[in-house]
Amino acid sequence: LDRSKSMLLKARQNVNSLGLNNVKLICRDATDTGLKSEIFDYIIIGLALHECNPDLWNGILSEAHRLLKKDGHLIILDWERQKGISNKIKFAPMYITETICTPKYFREYFNSDKEVFFSRFGFKAEKNIRCKYTFVMSLKKYDVSSGDKEEENEMNDEYLSQTHIS
Repeated sequence: LDRSKSMLLKARQNVNSLGLNNVKLICRDATDTGLKSEIFDYIIIGLALHECNPDLWNGILSEAHRLLKKDGHLIILDWERQKGISNKIKFAPMYITETICTPKYFREYFNSDKEVFFSRFGFKAEKNIRCKYTFVMSLKKYDVSSGDKEEENEMNDEYLSQTHIS
């Protein structure tokens, strides 16, 4: 799913070159797909959320939550905060570019505790793999309406304390 026809054409070339026949490419907005609820076992979001503002985070992740089956999984691939001076220096050009393009929101997302961040949208982290400059996180959908409200409130409070000045 992408709203860019040129990206979908590139994806179609990749799908065809791999001989995949179980892939459907859809040109739509990720915040309002028009698809039926609870139809996917997995949804993958790659290198997109760091580009978004809070309204888009809410729209995209709420829609992903709606589309996933009860025990569905959300896989996130995105930029990782760097540790060690050498990696920070190597990642600096990317960080500077992203900071110029989406200054406030990039830093808020980039510096957030991702487990707490995604819990706000009804996802519980299962696994987080740190790669050289990115992370891949597997999250499981949970029902926020029947979930533990106290735990959800604690996670929201923790997120707010990390990202906002009182």
